[in-house]
Amino acid sequence: MSQGSIRIRTGAGLASLRQKGFTLIELLVSMVIGMVMIGALIAIYSNSSSTAAAAQAQVQMTEDGQYALRLMAQHIRLAGFNPVQPSRTTRNDLPGGSVSFAVFGCGSGFTNAGGTATVATDATALVCASTGTSSHAISVSYEADLYNTSPTRSGTIRPTDCLGQGLTQLSKVEGATTFFYYVAENRFYLSNNRLMCAGSGDFTNPQTMVENIESIQFQYGARNPAITTTSVIGGFLTAPDIGATPAGTGTPGNATMAAVVVPADRWARVIAVRVCVVVKSSAPIFPEATSYFGCNPEADGDPIPITDGFMRKAFVSTVVLRNRMSTN
Repeated sequence: MSQGSIRIRTGAGLASLRQKGFTLIELLVSMVIGMVMIGALIAIYSNSSSTAAAAQAQVQMTEDGQYALRLMAQHIRLAGFNPVQPSRTTRNDLPGGSVSFAVFGCGSGFTNAGGTATVATDATALVCASTGTSSHAISVSYEADLYNTSPTRSGTIRPTDCLGQGLTQLSKVEGATTFFYYVAENRFYLSNNRLMCAGSGDFTNPQTMVENIESIQFQYGARNPAITTTSVIGGFLTAPDIGATPAGTGTPGNATMAAVVVPADRWARVIAVRVCVVVKSSAPIFPEATSYFGCNPEADGDPIPITDGFMRKAFVSTVVLRNRMSTN
């Protein structure tokens, strides 16, 4: 052909120029595979998010639980501290003039701990609530100084209570000399899932110490009245076992303690305190029912069921009252 002619392909040459595509079946299979992969990715993301949320809640609960225990143990350990000071022959007085109520507790909270119209002036005037809460409450008293508390940072330097409030100066006359001292009484209790403290710097101004605390329980290690050695624990009792309503005058639930006539003498036999706090997550974590172990190893030997989705964990610590231990 001449140089300007046009070549035309025919037959098999035309097939190579045709566009190719997917069949309907191939398209459907591809869509199904894609949906399966997307579903798997969503499931992995959801599981990882739930795991991350649970891990974060666990960390926060551990911090809250350990801080609550550490805070209360710090003050409980000092209960009854009021030694004979240098160049002295007598001790300073604790609230009510007695060291016996250096530790006093209730099994259902105080009615006049702090922030109410009528607030107890000292531990001997505290009254236990008859009903209304399953969380316990405790009062701890001791002689405070600039070394066992955090002193105030402005004005006259003074020892402080659990809230950092400056304490009122007290005085005691011995011979011809007047001595000055301070007493701290700190009351720990629960209100709306918050650990509260009312301090003797100002009982009318209780404050939140830790949030997301669902329950607090105290058990008191008391020596058997028949044993004269103060460092031997006869058993762990609840506040009603010792006699808690009001101000230790209630009939003790424990027969051995009931044999001790004077309420102050019963509480004076407490030489250790076991503290348990149940911490609750700030938001629901579990999509289905689960369980946890509570504070009482006997009553709570079986897991406690949870149906509201919140995570819970119990933290326990036993604190020895050093000022009531025998040195023999």
